[in-house]
Amino acid sequence: FLYRCLFFIVTMSLALSLLPCSAQNNLYKIDDRCYVHYSAADSLIEKSDAISHIDDLERVAIQVHDDKAKTLAYVLRLRHVIYGGNYPMQEEDAFKAHEKLLQVSQETGYFQYYFYSYQLLYSFLLRIGNDSRGLALLREMQQRAVELDNDYGRWFSACTLANLANTVFDIKTMRHYSQEAISVYENTKDQTIQAQSICRMYVALANTYYCDSQEFEQYIDKAYEMSKTPEDTARVMYNKACIAALRGTKQEFYKYRDRCKADILLKRIALSAPKMIVTLNAAVDGNWDEVVNDIPQYSNMTELLLLVRLGTRNNRLDVVNQSYEKIFKSMSITYNKEINYNLRGTDIQIENDKLTKDVYIQTKRVNRILVILMIVILSAVAIISVIVIVYIKKLEATKAEALRAQVKAEEANNMKTNFVQNMSHEIRTPLNAIVGFSQLLSLPDGMISEEEKEQYGSYISNNSNLLMMLINDILDLSDIDNGNYRVSFAETFCNKACRNAMMNVDFRVPPDVSFDFETDVPDDFTINTDEMRLQQVLINFMTNACKHTSEGQILVQCSKAESPGYLTFAVQDTGNGVPREESEHIFQRFSKLDEFKQGSGLGLNICRAIAEKMGGEVNIDLNYGRCKDPNAKGARFYFRVPLDNA
Repeated sequence: FLYRCLFFIVTMSLALSLLPCSAQNNLYKIDDRCYVHYSAADSLIEKSDAISHIDDLERVAIQVHDDKAKTLAYVLRLRHVIYGGNYPMQEEDAFKAHEKLLQVSQETGYFQYYFYSYQLLYSFLLRIGNDSRGLALLREMQQRAVELDNDYGRWFSACTLANLANTVFDIKTMRHYSQEAISVYENTKDQTIQAQSICRMYVALANTYYCDSQEFEQYIDKAYEMSKTPEDTARVMYNKACIAALRGTKQEFYKYRDRCKADILLKRIALSAPKMIVTLNAAVDGNWDEVVNDIPQYSNMTELLLLVRLGTRNNRLDVVNQSYEKIFKSMSITYNKEINYNLRGTDIQIENDKLTKDVYIQTKRVNRILVILMIVILSAVAIISVIVIVYIKKLEATKAEALRAQVKAEEANNMKTNFVQNMSHEIRTPLNAIVGFSQLLSLPDGMISEEEKEQYGSYISNNSNLLMMLINDILDLSDIDNGNYRVSFAETFCNKACRNAMMNVDFRVPPDVSFDFETDVPDDFTINTDEMRLQQVLINFMTNACKHTSEGQILVQCSKAESPGYLTFAVQDTGNGVPREESEHIFQRFSKLDEFKQGSGLGLNICRAIAEKMGGEVNIDLNYGRCKDPNAKGARFYFRVPLDNA
């Protein structure tokens, strides 16, 4: 019995000796002997002297078996490379330090530093201007979080991607990742996540809705409830001031305005936040000239949309129009940049051709002198003739190249002009309708009936939807031209996707038209495709059918039997139809058979581009309706996807 007790005591002593000493008085909860070296290295992180302290930290951490301190040593190594390294070797050294930190943090189980490594490296890549590599790093971070099934990784990735989407005002992406971050935060048991503030994600989620909507106020209230830091409070007070300004409740606005003005952290929310408080104050006090003068100072989409809602609520068309002008300029900048870039490239080519031609002329002058001299030497006549022939051919080639470059430049300029003209017309039509009917709704009570109000409201809603579709078409077109358009494949229930698309278009169907669905596949039949892009194509087909069909039927079809080896999605109608000779022309950009129908003329062109991205085909059925018989009515558009994806 005595030997057993002695053996137990010795065993427990050895086990306890292998555990790290408990943290005492430091923020990172590591052994105090390790913290001494950590503090020294951290204070010298940009200097070469930091290396010796980092080595000492790792050595002591290994001795006392403190895995967290060991992981922090590799965090310091990455920070030292980023802040103290020499470019251009600095970038590759940073990636090596990053990979080592990933390995160590995975071995020790401290995954917060695993994903913190991605944040450090991403910030570094943005700082040196390598944006493309930084975005690839974010995608890798998100994929690793899923592979490791790690809550902290999913939360950190979602927060980072939501903030990135906010900078480019990608509403759908920002809403998706904000909701994902909040979901992880609410369901995790990870204390590291629970110690963070989720307030900013609730504010980001609120900003995906209109400032005067119920959802916006609901999420701002939730953000206030979840506030943990003074910066969180400043963020909430700023947004509450925006809500009060939209409502026109002066006393409430003044309360939040004063709190914002007294808060030194307001600029951390946005550099323009203090100025926006001043602009909102002018609006609440009725100084609209000051508001109009302030609009050119804002470029953020959220701020401009706030001013649009503010002007709409107060019947200030000048504020609405000027704000929308700024918004559309921001939206078209990517497309214009590309056109200008092409024009600049073409201009440079023309200048190069002119220089080549000048060089040739100078050379030809010299050759004339040589010809005169070589006449005396009869043996050189043949050589001179060959030289002249070669240079003449080069001159002809140079002229032809200059002509092609000039034509290309004119085409690019015409494309830019046509685009601006088309978009100006298409944007002005629904916008004028929205403004006009809004003015009618603002007339005093009794001048228009409730039935007219309801009708005008539906006109405003329809034109708002048309304006949103136009904006989405422009953005999709820009993404396709820039090569940034992406599809995401996943298992998709075909019939469900068709029905969901029909629900989005149901309100557009004319009263005398039946809207039906026909399928020969079971409801549980799936195919590997991008459901959102599939619905986008079908919605475009259905919207066109609604525009051109006043009576009869619109039929949505899903068929496996129609074309062997393919799954066919189709929309057929009994409307005006498409002449056979126009069947290919309608898929070109800005092509419209009826110029009096609203629309950008981009939809079918975008649908065909989406189909190509997804490995499928979009076309019009030449054996149906007016395409088959000039005296018949109706048209049928189909989208075929290979069953290899099923």
